[in-house]
Amino acid sequence: HNTDPLLPDTDRDGLTDTDLIDRHNTNPTSADTDADGLNDGDEINIHQTDPKIADTDQDGLNDIDEIDLKTSPLEVDTDNDGLGDGDEVRIIGTNPLVPDTDGDGIIDGDEDTDFDGLSDADELNTHHTNPKVVDTDLDGLSDGDEVIHGTHPLKADSNGNGIIDGNEDTDSDDLSDADEFNIHNTNPKVVDTDQDGLSDGDEIIINTDPNVADVDEDGLSDGEEVALKTNPLVADTDGDSLSDGTEVNVLGTNPLQADSDGDGIPDDDEDSDFDGLSNAKEVHVHKTDPQVADTDEDWLSDGVEVNVMNTNPLKADTD
Repeated sequence: HNTDPLLPDTDRDGLTDTDLIDRHNTNPTSADTDADGLNDGDEINIHQTDPKIADTDQDGLNDIDEIDLKTSPLEVDTDNDGLGDGDEVRIIGTNPLVPDTDGDGIIDGDEDTDFDGLSDADELNTHHTNPKVVDTDLDGLSDGDEVIHGTHPLKADSNGNGIIDGNEDTDSDDLSDADEFNIHNTNPKVVDTDQDGLSDGDEIIINTDPNVADVDEDGLSDGEEVALKTNPLVADTDGDSLSDGTEVNVLGTNPLQADSDGDGIPDDDEDSDFDGLSNAKEVHVHKTDPQVADTDEDWLSDGVEVNVMNTNPLKADTD
């Protein structure tokens, strides 16, 4: 053992050579077997740490560092905030003795330091990503988006096809996954996010919103407007004061022609149900049905109620 037969404690670490050899299996000729800055005797008798392991709790801090910081060398997470003491000190920069370092009401482990949609605890303990970097693998997708999307936040090219994850076009809509996540807020796994009949890529080309099915709110989806050749960005394509949706779905007039029947009377001035009210007034002012002369079925036409009786054409019993 190369010990001094004249000394019971050759390395003067507070433990007899016999104890070191027979009970603790440490080096009787080295006061600090694991070279962590604490002598073997103090580790066993005072701190109850393992004199053979420099970092007893394996939290990333040597036992002597934990003693200096007043953290527990026997507990990975001294303050129980979901983050290991070493991670708090060396990576995040939070206080391993205080569960809510910044006092904002959110414990350190639940914070999202890099705003990538993953808590710091999840990044460190589950995904092993960098909680201070939004996009750990620098592939154009945040770590959080990768977890949602099913790609690997630690591999820039998750499927190994030579295209980094952010440049992939998973749904083949002519938008990269990165652009869908980061710019357009569309679903990179769905060709038509708003289900309006147009792919997300096509919507970007024609300047509609891939997250809103009816951008101009005229009652026709953007896809229907493209099919009809109306303007999906203008509610009234032909400028006759009737929305494209009203012309198509209610009146049956042509949303591309202000005077659909060519009789010299614009569609909005026509009185389709012959009740004495123009289509425009029925739609915009009275909210009556321009195809039904007596909307409330009270035996009085809408026009008579408005122009003569001054009753409500939407209520059969006005008073």
